[in-house]
Amino acid sequence: MDYSKLSDKELYELSKKYGAAALKYKRRFAGTLPEINRRKLYHDHGMHSIYEYASRVGGLSHDSVNRILNIGEKLKDKPLLNKKFINGEVGWGKIEVVANIATKENEKVWSDRLETMSFGALRALIKDSFVHEAIDIPDPYEIFRMKLRKDTLSRLRVLKQRLEKKNKHPLTWDDTVIEIVKRVKEKAPRPGRGISIAEFREMHKVFKGLCAFPGCEKPAEHIHHPERYALTRSHKNIKPMCKAHHEIAHHGLIENEEKDPKQWKISDQPQTDDAKRKIDQKYLNHRAKFLSDRQSSSP
Repeated sequence: MDYSKLSDKELYELSKKYGAAALKYKRRFAGTLPEINRRKLYHDHGMHSIYEYASRVGGLSHDSVNRILNIGEKLKDKPLLNKKFINGEVGWGKIEVVANIATKENEKVWSDRLETMSFGALRALIKDSFVHEAIDIPDPYEIFRMKLRKDTLSRLRVLKQRLEKKNKHPLTWDDTVIEIVKRVKEKAPRPGRGISIAEFREMHKVFKGLCAFPGCEKPAEHIHHPERYALTRSHKNIKPMCKAHHEIAHHGLIENEEKDPKQWKISDQPQTDDAKRKIDQKYLNHRAKFLSDRQSSSP
């Protein structure tokens, strides 16, 4: 195919299609590795280890193979989660987080949450649920290096200092990038649904632009109605929330949601009443359909 003859839209859509297919089959390839390793099939094809096999056949690093084998080991007695892993239905990151805490008794709950909750929401839910326990949550950071001109680096440092002055506390480079991206994409919540400027400013003043969940220092991205706007048509108790905790709230997993956020804590079971649960279920169905449509768009 001569890509130079394609329009911008055609080339973009084709590239997007290929990228989605590559991601899907990379996940499925990863799902075969635990069984390949168990049978030691790599020996039959002139390779000395599962790491050599995964690198040569699938382009996976040594660390990635260790993660995949660890996930496979933890899911051996959890058929629902293992099926999602083998079929490549969700990314390794989401599966890995859940594999660390799921049991045979509750795997159905976590399997359902994989379909409706983002990676960030799952991490936040687990972290807040086991805040007093030492659990193994995979490190989300990766080392990233890039070559910059000296004047560009100088500008970045000046920008970082300005952000630190505005936020009144030191920032890591990761925090700085997050702040920059936030401003570029303009993700911060804006008054809507009839929310007055005064109400919005008061909320922002109280929570300083951060998520209202106790201990969370992420920038707020959503305006949340604990009593559900669809039921009350009121903005009297709005709270700012990050994307992850907003998802958790609509799963009904925040206790004392309608009280002061200082009393909020993670619950094992949905806390919402029938009316609120009905509203939340619409949200969950919408999100599940969105994720399903995105997955099915892969060839």
